[in-house]
Amino acid sequence: MAVEKVYKCDLCGEFTDRAELRRLAVRTLEDRPEDADMVDVGPCCKDRPVSDVLAHGAELRRVAVDGE
Repeated sequence: MAVEKVYKCDLCGEFTDRAELRRLAVRTLEDRPEDADMVDVGPCCKDRPVSDVLAHGAELRRVAVDGE
């Protein structure tokens, strides 16, 4: 029995194939490139503004730095 892997869009939560996701690195100027927060955006959210991705990345950073 084969298991099909599906991934979730970080912005809306819709499940999609990995090939359809775009992984975007969100960071500030002070961050090193390897310290960027990764946001997976699916085809369902391809027309959403970049500010939504930046806001989600900032929330990921806040949780990582300050905890929940």
